[in-house]
Amino acid sequence: MQMADTKRLDIATQLFEAYSALSCCFISEELMVNHFLPGLKCLRTDMEHLSPEHEVILSSMIKECEQKLENKNIQEPQGSVSIAASLVGEDAKTKFLNKMGQLTTSGAMLANVFQRKK
Repeated sequence: MQMADTKRLDIATQLFEAYSALSCCFISEELMVNHFLPGLKCLRTDMEHLSPEHEVILSSMIKECEQKLENKNIQEPQGSVSIAASLVGEDAKTKFLNKMGQLTTSGAMLANVFQRKK
């Protein structure tokens, strides 16, 4: 290997380690599509020639990222809550506010609200 190839392999290996670490973090869909995946694909192309064993791992990382994107698009949009979950939340809120409304200003009465029923 020539000096230039050694340097390319060193840089590619460092990039591989960085992408491996980043793949464990949350990455927004926009960053994944516009930056992360294209960078991984370029790195895989370089690794085909420089280090074939890394290329196999990069291919599986790319597949994993693409599957995450597909799963994200299939699932219901973020921020939407199921009807059952919202009803449970409303029920708990109503019970709490009813208990609070029954209280007088006495501190002892307020403490009783938060005690477990026996």
